Amino acid sequence: MRIRYSALIGAMALLAAMMVPGMASAHGTHQKAKMSGSKVVGESGAPGGEGTAKLHLLRGKGRICFTIKYSGIGSRDGLNIGVYRGKKDQNGAEKIVLVNEEKKDPIHGCVDGVANGLLRKMTRSPRGFHVNLKTDAYRVDGAMRGQLKRV
Repeated sequence: MRIRYSALIGAMALLAAMMVPGMASAHGTHQKAKMSGSKVVGESGAPGGEGTAKLHLLRGKGRICFTIKYSGIGSRDGLNIGVYRGKKDQNGAEKIVLVNEEKKDPIHGCVDGVANGLLRKMTRSPRGFHVNLKTDAYRVDGAMRGQLKRV
């Protein structure tokens, strides 16, 4: 049985596209950020602040699901965790609020209604975004932050 070259080439192209890091699949794109107080740009972050943020971007559905673990921030009063536009040494505008006043750890959930254009930018250039955890004690620049990267 002979395989047509056009079918073989098409199958190989599909397989290659699925293997390219950061390409969105039917199941979404996974990203993560390793956060720490030492990565905060501007004012000092929490000296012992450490954490991780795992994001699952579902383009086409306008949804981000997340799991966030953290420690070493002191009081959790005024807790706010969001995705911000900004490269490694830049602060930027908050684009997506993930958590506002949630007190449990680990924190997980989903945010609906995220613009597909924003999800597309995050998929194509995750290093242009960071996750920032703020509290009342670290309201201006945050207790900890970490740049997003593809998983």
